[in-house]
Amino acid sequence: MSELRVEEIELTNLQNDAGDTLLSINSSDGGVTIGDNVEGVSKALDEWTIATRPTAVVGKFGFNTELGYKEIWNGYEWQVFNENGVAHKGLIIHCNTHDIDSYEFPASVWSSTGRFAYSFDGNASDITVNNGIISGTTWRARRFNGTRGKQEQALNQDHHSIFFSIRFNGTGTYPNGYSGSWNKIFSHTGSSGDRSPGVWRFPSQRRIHWRYNPSNTGTDFGKNSAGNDFDLDQWYHVGVTKNGAATVNYVNGVQVSTSSVANPKQAGNSNIDLFPGYPADLANLNDLFIYNRPITAAEALQNFNSLRDKYGI
Repeated sequence: MSELRVEEIELTNLQNDAGDTLLSINSSDGGVTIGDNVEGVSKALDEWTIATRPTAVVGKFGFNTELGYKEIWNGYEWQVFNENGVAHKGLIIHCNTHDIDSYEFPASVWSSTGRFAYSFDGNASDITVNNGIISGTTWRARRFNGTRGKQEQALNQDHHSIFFSIRFNGTGTYPNGYSGSWNKIFSHTGSSGDRSPGVWRFPSQRRIHWRYNPSNTGTDFGKNSAGNDFDLDQWYHVGVTKNGAATVNYVNGVQVSTSSVANPKQAGNSNIDLFPGYPADLANLNDLFIYNRPITAAEALQNFNSLRDKYGI
């Protein structure tokens, strides 16, 4: 067997057409260093492939089309433009008040760092950094440019996921955390109804009523597989994945039930609204995630683990 021996090597830089250094080989120790703007290097047969990220400019954003999330260049490296630990593939809306990318006091908007870059108009007095948005005002999504945008692209398909953290509060007027009415938590109104989907709290229970069309096809669930009421003044991370006609319902990263729902769901033609008509101070909401695919059970648990310490759960 013959042996290829390299006695001496000069410092070699592999560059792209723009003059950016992609790969360097050090003559003294043979070490290989990839450039700051390089995501990875791979070898397939006899061909080396250099995978580069978007142009590295401080304060600029890039969108990773393969993984489905935004990144920001901080002057040293590309970083995911959302808090650590979140599943990012297919993430199109992500808001939380613990992340400076989502809310910067004393602004009156709650912002999404997901693919469509929404902000939610609301009342600044009804938002807190530690506890998210507070019921009593409608939070309506819009594009950063001020137009209604393309919420339909986010939810007008039958393979998606919607998750959020919710806390049902006891107040002097409503000590049990419910008002006797169907108070709406989440709304994407359809052309002939209010459920594309629509999410409510039951009138006299702390359970969730999740619907996809005017025929009332949807799912109901509580804090566990037994369907018990959510505890008063306690944070939970809840969500539903829709995979055609099948939904999976999650609470704190754990599947609690499944359902069969409308497929296709009713088409929507409105903004995404949060807490429309919900009594003041009766609930808090934070950590809104919307995906353009049904996330897996492992990802639901991953997302919950990424935020649970904020609430001590």
